[in-house]
Amino acid sequence: MGVRDRAALVALLLGLAGIGYRLFLVLETVPVANSDEATFGLAAWHIAQGREFPVFLYGQHYMGMLQSYLAAPLIAVTGPSWPVLRLPVLVLYALFLWLMHRLTRRIGSPWFATLVVGLLALGSERVVRDQVTTVGGRPEVKVAVLVMLLVVLGLAQRTVRRRWLAVGGFGLLAGLALWSDWLIVPYLAAAGLALVWALRRELVGLAGLLLVAGFTVGVAPMIYDNLVAPPGKDSLSVLRSVSGGSGAHPPWAQRWAGGLLEGVPLASGLCPLTGCERGQEWFGLLYPVLLVVAAVLAVRAYRRASGRSARVGPVLHLALVVGAALTLLSYVRSPLAATDPLGNARYLSVLQLSLPAV
Repeated sequence: MGVRDRAALVALLLGLAGIGYRLFLVLETVPVANSDEATFGLAAWHIAQGREFPVFLYGQHYMGMLQSYLAAPLIAVTGPSWPVLRLPVLVLYALFLWLMHRLTRRIGSPWFATLVVGLLALGSERVVRDQVTTVGGRPEVKVAVLVMLLVVLGLAQRTVRRRWLAVGGFGLLAGLALWSDWLIVPYLAAAGLALVWALRRELVGLAGLLLVAGFTVGVAPMIYDNLVAPPGKDSLSVLRSVSGGSGAHPPWAQRWAGGLLEGVPLASGLCPLTGCERGQEWFGLLYPVLLVVAAVLAVRAYRRASGRSARVGPVLHLALVVGAALTLLSYVRSPLAATDPLGNARYLSVLQLSLPAV
Protein backbone atom coordinates (compact mmCIF):
# COMPACT_ATOMS: atom_id res chain seq x y z
CA MET A 1 0.00 0.00 0.00
CA GLY A 2 1.44 3.37 -1.04
CA VAL A 3 1.83 6.39 1.19
CA ARG A 4 -1.15 8.12 -0.38
CA ASP A 5 -3.33 5.03 0.10
CA ARG A 6 -2.32 4.69 3.75
CA ALA A 7 -3.08 8.35 4.34
CA ALA A 8 -6.48 7.99 2.69
CA LEU A 9 -7.25 4.86 4.75
CA VAL A 10 -6.39 6.60 8.01
CA ALA A 11 -8.49 9.60 6.99
CA LEU A 12 -11.39 7.28 6.18
CA LEU A 13 -11.17 5.59 9.59
CA LEU A 14 -11.00 8.92 11.41
CA GLY A 15 -13.93 10.24 9.40
CA LEU A 16 -16.02 7.13 10.07
CA ALA A 17 -15.27 7.43 13.78
CA GLY A 18 -16.47 11.04 13.80
CA ILE A 19 -19.59 10.19 11.77
CA GLY A 20 -20.35 7.11 13.88
CA TYR A 21 -20.14 9.09 17.12
CA ARG A 22 -22.49 11.73 15.75
CA LEU A 23 -24.87 9.07 14.41
CA PHE A 24 -25.10 7.66 17.93
CA LEU A 25 -25.98 11.13 19.23
CA VAL A 26 -28.60 11.58 16.49
CA LEU A 27 -30.27 8.28 17.31
CA GLU A 28 -30.26 9.12 21.02
CA THR A 29 -31.54 12.68 20.41
CA VAL A 30 -28.53 14.21 22.13
CA PRO A 31 -28.39 17.12 22.67
CA VAL A 32 -32.04 17.83 23.37
CA ALA A 33 -33.92 20.00 20.88
CA ASN A 34 -34.68 23.69 21.34
CA SER A 35 -37.41 25.97 20.01
CA ASP A 36 -35.52 26.81 16.80
CA GLU A 37 -35.09 23.15 15.90
CA ALA A 38 -38.73 22.49 16.72
CA THR A 39 -39.68 25.25 14.27
CA PHE A 40 -37.48 23.72 11.57
CA GLY A 41 -39.17 20.37 12.25
CA LEU A 42 -42.63 21.92 12.04
CA ALA A 43 -41.69 23.52 8.72
CA ALA A 44 -40.39 20.18 7.41
CA TRP A 45 -43.67 18.51 8.41
CA HIS A 46 -45.67 21.23 6.64
CA ILE A 47 -43.50 20.85 3.52
CA ALA A 48 -43.93 17.07 3.60
CA GLN A 49 -47.71 17.52 3.76
CA GLY A 50 -47.69 20.13 0.99
CA ARG A 51 -49.30 22.69 3.31
CA GLU A 52 -46.54 25.31 3.36
CA PHE A 53 -43.38 26.06 1.40
CA PRO A 54 -41.61 28.61 3.60
CA VAL A 55 -38.66 30.66 2.42
CA PHE A 56 -37.42 31.70 5.86
CA LEU A 57 -37.81 30.29 9.35
CA TYR A 58 -41.24 31.09 10.75
CA GLY A 59 -41.10 34.43 12.53
CA GLN A 60 -37.85 35.46 10.83
CA HIS A 61 -36.82 36.91 7.49
CA TYR A 62 -33.18 35.90 7.18
CA MET A 63 -32.65 32.19 8.02
CA GLY A 64 -33.23 29.95 4.99
CA MET A 65 -35.14 26.68 5.25
CA LEU A 66 -32.96 24.38 3.17
CA GLN A 67 -32.52 21.91 6.03
CA SER A 68 -36.29 21.59 6.38
CA TYR A 69 -36.62 20.89 2.66
CA LEU A 70 -33.91 18.21 2.91
CA ALA A 71 -35.69 16.53 5.82
CA ALA A 72 -39.20 16.77 4.35
CA PRO A 73 -38.98 13.67 2.04
CA LEU A 74 -37.75 11.52 4.94
CA ILE A 75 -40.49 12.79 7.23
CA ALA A 76 -43.08 12.17 4.52
CA VAL A 77 -42.05 8.50 4.47
CA THR A 78 -41.35 7.78 8.15
CA GLY A 79 -43.33 10.44 9.97
CA PRO A 80 -41.92 13.18 12.20
CA SER A 81 -39.18 12.35 14.69
CA TRP A 82 -36.02 14.04 15.94
CA PRO A 83 -33.57 11.48 14.48
CA VAL A 84 -35.20 11.71 11.03
CA LEU A 85 -35.10 15.51 11.18
CA ARG A 86 -31.38 15.42 12.07
CA LEU A 87 -30.22 12.79 9.56
CA PRO A 88 -29.75 15.30 6.67
CA VAL A 89 -27.53 17.41 8.94
CA LEU A 90 -25.41 14.34 9.66
CA VAL A 91 -25.12 13.66 5.92
CA LEU A 92 -24.00 17.27 5.43
CA TYR A 93 -21.31 16.76 8.06
CA ALA A 94 -20.10 13.61 6.27
CA LEU A 95 -19.99 15.55 2.98
CA PHE A 96 -18.09 18.33 4.72
CA LEU A 97 -15.41 15.88 5.91
CA TRP A 98 -15.08 14.26 2.48
CA LEU A 99 -14.90 17.55 0.61
CA MET A 100 -12.45 19.05 3.10
CA HIS A 101 -10.21 16.01 2.69
CA ARG A 102 -10.41 16.19 -1.07
CA LEU A 103 -9.62 19.92 -1.20
CA THR A 104 -6.79 19.74 1.34
CA ARG A 105 -5.27 16.73 -0.36
CA ARG A 106 -5.22 18.48 -3.73
CA ILE A 107 -3.76 21.77 -2.52
CA GLY A 108 -1.65 20.29 0.29
CA SER A 109 -0.48 16.74 0.93
CA PRO A 110 -2.12 13.37 1.73
CA TRP A 111 -1.07 13.20 5.38
CA PHE A 112 -1.89 16.85 5.97
CA ALA A 113 -5.38 16.17 4.66
CA THR A 114 -5.60 13.24 7.08
CA LEU A 115 -4.62 15.52 9.96
CA VAL A 116 -7.35 18.00 9.02
CA VAL A 117 -9.97 15.25 8.91
CA GLY A 118 -8.79 13.98 12.29
CA LEU A 119 -9.17 17.41 13.85
CA LEU A 120 -12.61 17.88 12.32
CA ALA A 121 -13.69 14.47 13.63
CA LEU A 122 -13.14 15.81 17.15
CA GLY A 123 -15.39 18.39 18.73
CA SER A 124 -16.62 19.83 22.01
CA GLU A 125 -20.31 19.96 22.86
CA ARG A 126 -20.70 23.36 21.18
CA VAL A 127 -19.02 22.19 17.96
CA VAL A 128 -20.86 18.87 17.77
CA ARG A 129 -24.20 20.51 18.50
CA ASP A 130 -24.01 22.44 15.23
CA GLN A 131 -23.16 19.22 13.39
CA VAL A 132 -26.09 17.11 14.61
CA THR A 133 -28.98 19.53 15.21
CA THR A 134 -31.25 21.15 12.64
CA VAL A 135 -30.82 24.80 13.51
CA GLY A 136 -30.28 26.12 10.01
CA GLY A 137 -27.65 27.45 7.72
CA ARG A 138 -24.16 26.54 8.74
CA PRO A 139 -23.79 22.85 7.74
CA GLU A 140 -25.02 23.30 4.18
CA VAL A 141 -23.21 26.56 3.43
CA LYS A 142 -19.86 25.04 4.41
CA VAL A 143 -20.46 22.19 1.98
CA ALA A 144 -21.43 24.69 -0.74
CA VAL A 145 -18.23 26.72 -0.30
CA LEU A 146 -16.02 23.63 -0.48
CA VAL A 147 -17.68 22.51 -3.72
CA MET A 148 -17.22 26.02 -5.13
CA LEU A 149 -13.51 26.01 -4.26
CA LEU A 150 -13.11 22.59 -5.86
CA VAL A 151 -14.80 23.96 -8.98
CA VAL A 152 -12.25 26.79 -9.06
CA LEU A 153 -9.46 24.24 -8.64
CA GLY A 154 -10.77 22.13 -11.51
CA LEU A 155 -11.25 25.13 -13.77
CA ALA A 156 -7.72 26.43 -13.11
CA GLN A 157 -6.17 23.01 -13.68
CA ARG A 158 -8.46 22.33 -16.67
CA THR A 159 -9.72 19.03 -15.27
CA VAL A 160 -13.35 20.12 -15.70
CA ARG A 161 -14.74 19.27 -19.12
CA ARG A 162 -17.99 21.21 -19.12
CA ARG A 163 -16.56 24.50 -17.92
CA TRP A 164 -19.62 26.65 -18.56
CA LEU A 165 -21.84 24.20 -16.71
CA ALA A 166 -19.42 24.23 -13.78
CA VAL A 167 -19.52 28.03 -13.67
CA GLY A 168 -23.32 27.95 -13.65
CA GLY A 169 -23.23 25.43 -10.80
CA PHE A 170 -20.84 27.72 -8.92
CA GLY A 171 -23.38 30.54 -9.19
CA LEU A 172 -26.25 28.27 -8.14
CA LEU A 173 -24.41 27.14 -5.01
CA ALA A 174 -23.51 30.73 -4.16
CA GLY A 175 -27.16 31.77 -4.44
CA LEU A 176 -28.41 28.85 -2.35
CA ALA A 177 -25.77 29.52 0.31
CA LEU A 178 -26.70 33.20 0.51
CA TRP A 179 -30.37 32.33 0.89
CA SER A 180 -29.59 29.71 3.53
CA ASP A 181 -27.31 31.74 5.80
CA TRP A 182 -25.88 35.25 5.44
CA LEU A 183 -22.93 34.32 7.65
CA ILE A 184 -21.24 32.74 4.65
CA VAL A 185 -21.00 36.00 2.67
CA PRO A 186 -17.26 36.53 3.43
CA TYR A 187 -16.39 33.08 2.09
CA LEU A 188 -18.63 33.57 -0.94
CA ALA A 189 -16.78 36.79 -1.70
CA ALA A 190 -13.41 35.07 -1.34
CA ALA A 191 -14.49 32.15 -3.54
CA GLY A 192 -15.85 34.59 -6.11
CA LEU A 193 -12.52 36.41 -6.30
CA ALA A 194 -10.76 33.07 -6.75
CA LEU A 195 -13.14 32.26 -9.62
CA VAL A 196 -12.41 35.60 -11.29
CA TRP A 197 -8.69 34.88 -10.99
CA ALA A 198 -9.11 31.39 -12.48
CA LEU A 199 -11.27 32.39 -15.45
CA ARG A 200 -10.55 36.07 -16.06
CA ARG A 201 -11.64 36.81 -19.64
CA GLU A 202 -13.79 33.67 -19.85
CA LEU A 203 -16.33 35.34 -17.59
CA VAL A 204 -16.97 37.96 -20.25
CA GLY A 205 -19.46 35.99 -22.31
CA LEU A 206 -21.61 32.91 -21.87
CA ALA A 207 -19.77 31.74 -18.74
CA GLY A 208 -20.52 35.04 -17.00
CA LEU A 209 -24.18 34.89 -18.03
CA LEU A 210 -24.48 31.34 -16.65
CA LEU A 211 -22.82 32.45 -13.43
CA VAL A 212 -25.36 35.24 -12.96
CA ALA A 213 -28.25 32.98 -14.02
CA GLY A 214 -27.22 30.25 -11.59
CA PHE A 215 -26.86 32.72 -8.73
CA THR A 216 -30.25 34.25 -9.51
CA VAL A 217 -31.95 30.86 -9.46
CA GLY A 218 -30.30 29.93 -6.16
CA VAL A 219 -31.17 33.16 -4.40
CA ALA A 220 -34.62 33.48 -6.02
CA PRO A 221 -36.59 32.44 -2.89
CA MET A 222 -34.94 35.21 -0.89
CA ILE A 223 -35.50 37.77 -3.63
CA TYR A 224 -39.19 36.87 -3.85
CA ASP A 225 -39.73 37.02 -0.10
CA ASN A 226 -38.02 40.41 0.16
CA LEU A 227 -40.12 41.81 -2.69
CA VAL A 228 -43.38 40.93 -0.92
CA ALA A 229 -42.18 41.60 2.65
CA PRO A 230 -43.79 44.52 4.55
CA PRO A 231 -41.63 47.60 5.20
CA GLY A 232 -38.96 46.88 7.78
CA LYS A 233 -39.40 43.11 7.42
CA ASP A 234 -36.94 42.58 4.57
CA SER A 235 -33.83 40.52 5.28
CA LEU A 236 -31.41 43.46 5.51
CA SER A 237 -33.59 45.37 7.97
CA VAL A 238 -34.12 42.33 10.18
CA LEU A 239 -30.43 41.44 10.15
CA ARG A 240 -29.45 44.96 11.15
CA SER A 241 -31.92 44.83 14.02
CA VAL A 242 -30.70 41.41 15.21
CA SER A 243 -26.97 42.09 14.92
CA GLY A 244 -27.22 45.57 16.38
CA GLY A 245 -28.27 44.31 19.81
CA SER A 246 -29.84 46.71 22.30
CA GLY A 247 -28.58 49.36 24.64
CA ALA A 248 -25.23 51.13 24.49
CA HIS A 249 -22.68 49.96 21.97
CA PRO A 250 -19.50 48.68 23.61
CA PRO A 251 -16.13 50.00 22.40
CA TRP A 252 -14.15 48.15 19.74
CA ALA A 253 -11.65 46.88 22.30
CA GLN A 254 -14.38 44.96 24.12
CA ARG A 255 -15.77 43.62 20.84
CA TRP A 256 -12.37 42.32 19.76
CA ALA A 257 -11.78 40.84 23.21
CA GLY A 258 -15.12 39.05 23.11
CA GLY A 259 -14.62 37.90 19.52
CA LEU A 260 -11.05 36.67 19.88
CA LEU A 261 -10.68 35.61 23.52
CA GLU A 262 -14.11 33.98 23.77
CA GLY A 263 -15.62 33.57 20.31
CA VAL A 264 -12.76 31.92 18.44
CA PRO A 265 -11.83 29.35 21.16
CA LEU A 266 -15.49 28.51 21.71
CA ALA A 267 -16.15 28.05 18.00
CA SER A 268 -12.96 25.97 17.69
CA GLY A 269 -14.04 23.59 20.44
CA LEU A 270 -11.38 24.50 22.98
CA CYS A 271 -13.80 25.70 25.67
CA PRO A 272 -16.88 24.26 27.40
CA LEU A 273 -20.31 25.80 26.98
CA THR A 274 -19.86 27.77 30.18
CA GLY A 275 -17.05 29.83 28.68
CA CYS A 276 -13.28 29.97 28.35
CA GLU A 277 -10.86 30.00 31.24
CA ARG A 278 -7.76 32.17 31.13
CA GLY A 279 -5.57 29.34 29.90
CA GLN A 280 -7.96 28.56 27.02
CA GLU A 281 -8.03 32.06 25.57
CA TRP A 282 -4.55 31.80 24.06
CA PHE A 283 -5.84 30.39 20.77
CA GLY A 284 -7.97 33.48 20.20
CA LEU A 285 -4.87 35.67 20.41
CA LEU A 286 -2.91 33.27 18.22
CA TYR A 287 -5.58 32.98 15.52
CA PRO A 288 -5.00 36.32 13.73
CA VAL A 289 -1.25 35.69 13.88
CA LEU A 290 -1.78 32.34 12.17
CA LEU A 291 -3.89 34.02 9.50
CA VAL A 292 -1.12 36.52 8.78
CA VAL A 293 1.51 33.76 8.61
CA ALA A 294 -0.75 31.69 6.33
CA ALA A 295 -1.23 34.68 4.04
CA VAL A 296 2.52 35.37 3.84
CA LEU A 297 3.30 31.73 3.07
CA ALA A 298 0.58 31.59 0.41
CA VAL A 299 1.91 34.75 -1.28
CA ARG A 300 5.44 33.34 -1.27
CA ALA A 301 4.22 30.06 -2.75
CA TYR A 302 2.28 31.97 -5.41
CA ARG A 303 5.37 33.93 -6.46
CA ARG A 304 7.52 30.82 -6.66
CA ALA A 305 5.01 28.88 -8.78
CA SER A 306 4.52 29.44 -12.49
CA GLY A 307 1.34 28.90 -14.46
CA ARG A 308 -2.27 29.02 -13.37
CA SER A 309 -2.41 25.31 -12.59
CA ALA A 310 0.47 25.52 -10.10
CA ARG A 311 -0.69 28.78 -8.55
CA VAL A 312 -4.28 27.80 -7.84
CA GLY A 313 -3.28 26.09 -4.56
CA PRO A 314 -1.85 29.28 -3.00
CA VAL A 315 -4.82 31.24 -4.36
CA LEU A 316 -7.28 28.93 -2.60
CA HIS A 317 -5.21 29.15 0.60
CA LEU A 318 -5.49 32.94 0.35
CA ALA A 319 -9.24 32.61 -0.22
CA LEU A 320 -9.56 30.63 3.03
CA VAL A 321 -7.52 33.28 4.87
CA VAL A 322 -9.59 36.13 3.45
CA GLY A 323 -12.83 34.33 4.30
CA ALA A 324 -11.76 33.84 7.91
CA ALA A 325 -10.49 37.41 8.29
CA LEU A 326 -13.69 38.94 6.88
CA THR A 327 -15.82 36.62 9.03
CA LEU A 328 -13.99 37.77 12.17
CA LEU A 329 -14.31 41.42 11.17
CA SER A 330 -18.02 41.00 10.47
CA TYR A 331 -18.51 39.26 13.81
CA VAL A 332 -16.78 41.88 15.96
CA ARG A 333 -18.72 44.66 14.25
CA SER A 334 -21.76 43.46 16.20
CA PRO A 335 -22.10 44.63 19.82
CA LEU A 336 -23.18 41.08 20.67
CA ALA A 337 -19.55 39.95 20.29
CA ALA A 338 -18.86 41.86 23.52
CA THR A 339 -22.18 41.67 25.35
CA ASP A 340 -23.00 37.99 24.75
CA PRO A 341 -19.99 36.06 23.40
CA LEU A 342 -21.22 32.75 24.85
CA GLY A 343 -24.55 32.93 23.06
CA ASN A 344 -23.16 34.09 19.72
CA ALA A 345 -19.87 32.21 19.28
CA ARG A 346 -21.76 29.66 17.16
CA TYR A 347 -21.79 32.23 14.37
CA LEU A 348 -18.04 31.67 14.01
CA SER A 349 -18.42 27.95 13.27
CA VAL A 350 -17.86 28.67 9.57
CA LEU A 351 -14.20 29.29 10.48
CA GLN A 352 -13.81 25.51 10.24
CA LEU A 353 -13.50 26.07 6.50
CA SER A 354 -10.14 27.81 7.07
CA LEU A 355 -8.63 25.06 9.20
CA PRO A 356 -6.20 23.91 6.44
CA ALA A 357 -4.83 27.44 6.07
CA VAL A 358 -4.64 28.13 9.79
